[in-house]
Amino acid sequence: MEEIEMILATTKEPYQRYQDVAKRFHVSESLVSRLVQEQKKQPEKLAALLCRTEANEEKCDAIKDVATEMLASNKAIVSAKQVQQAVLEEKGKEVDKLLVRQVMRKDMHMGYRLAKTVVVQCNTQRCLVLRQQFAIRMIPLLDSGCFSSPPARRVINIDESWLNETRFVRRIWAPSDGPATVSDKQVQPRISVIAALDTEGRVWCALTQANTDTDVMTTFLRHLMRQLDHETPGWEENTTLLLDNASWHTNLEMKQRLAKLVPHVIYTGPYSYSAAPIELLFAGLKLGELNPERLPTGKK
Repeated sequence: MEEIEMILATTKEPYQRYQDVAKRFHVSESLVSRLVQEQKKQPEKLAALLCRTEANEEKCDAIKDVATEMLASNKAIVSAKQVQQAVLEEKGKEVDKLLVRQVMRKDMHMGYRLAKTVVVQCNTQRCLVLRQQFAIRMIPLLDSGCFSSPPARRVINIDESWLNETRFVRRIWAPSDGPATVSDKQVQPRISVIAALDTEGRVWCALTQANTDTDVMTTFLRHLMRQLDHETPGWEENTTLLLDNASWHTNLEMKQRLAKLVPHVIYTGPYSYSAAPIELLFAGLKLGELNPERLPTGKK
């Protein structure tokens, strides 16, 4: 609470902007603004907040207990009002929203951040166990010589994506009073991309205008095996394929074909996008303008 007093005192110094004060005390500019406004509108409430009484300490402890319990139960804390109401219902204590924000920010080292949506089932017990089993197999494999010089083992990550547009522009500089718009460039029919990336950074890819299925994937793998036979004879001994759990990777027919083509295959855990480096290749591909010369992209 002493820091709040220091923040308010600093704002009264000459030539002190909210931005400068926020940077000095490592807080947000909006918090400084709220404190000053609270002091002007309800100085008695802010004075009470700054008072380090035993009752105030009990309120702080109640806020921490409730917020910690909400986090432990994976309950999203959307607003300070939500915690304020929970403290009243569970602890029987009335607390101010400003105090709630202060406790969560300073005492619990929390921040009001942009929320990212995730698939509901991605953290079910089944998915967690499968990702753990994938890690138990994958980490020793990577440690067995994938990054030695020369590499003793190699992992080839294979996956599919598609291009249904050629302009992947998501942000542009624009005047504050003008629209930030760009024209859309659709690709009809869309282009399917099958790519392979190994632990040495080599890439093999194929472009089609057909939906990827077991037959298309098998055709790509056969061409890839021929290329590997030409580049690195005997590659089967130290190479492992890394695939995701798409249906055309995991169905019985595909597994039988894979057994004939390559002896070592590992499937990633469900929702393990960060464990697939091929995703970084696709992210780099879908960046900016892919067809600046506006060449035709149709079948004709």
